[in-house]
Amino acid sequence: MNLDILTASRYLKVYNWYTKNFNDDEFIKSISPNQIKPKLWMVEELSKIPELNCKKINIEIVGAWFGWPLIQLLENVLEINRVEIFDLDKNACRVCYQYRNIFEYSKNQIGVTNKNYWDCVNRRSDADLIINCSSEHMNETFYQYNIYKKNCIFAIQSNNMFDEPDHINCSKDINELIQKNKIKEIFYSGEMSFNDLNENSNYKRFMVIGKL
Repeated sequence: MNLDILTASRYLKVYNWYTKNFNDDEFIKSISPNQIKPKLWMVEELSKIPELNCKKINIEIVGAWFGWPLIQLLENVLEINRVEIFDLDKNACRVCYQYRNIFEYSKNQIGVTNKNYWDCVNRRSDADLIINCSSEHMNETFYQYNIYKKNCIFAIQSNNMFDEPDHINCSKDINELIQKNKIKEIFYSGEMSFNDLNENSNYKRFMVIGKL
């Protein structure tokens, strides 16, 4: 991930704002190697899918946390019409708003919804791509809801960190992740080994990209 001076200065502005408003290290965690690496992995594989590279696309990000740097990485490889990010954490959404302002996006380009995504799925989705980088935190899966466009593509990550209290839906391997989400047409599936910087423990992250 190469940053130009303008982009780096924008991240610094968000960081300075964050430290004035929050007394924790969540911002630093959000741009740590263990957060950047799986997002780069996902974006690289998404960039290889022809269906996502022939038009402007709409994206929904489930459990988006701070939204960045994922949005920036996606923008580097895909032509994006609109991104809608969902997170039930009010403070995470405040950070998303700040990112949106500093990176100079409009509300029409990037929407921020401070709700549990799964409480919003009674509406029809116009997304061409739906991303969930943290499915280990959620019991719900996309196949349970009949709201998606026929050719919608799903990019889902999980891990095998079963001892983390907030991880209520980990997967033991990539096959379990695929089965849980009932992905039928698979564009990519794989795993990546990590060493968690905070817990000093080894674990694996899994990813599948495909259609229901």
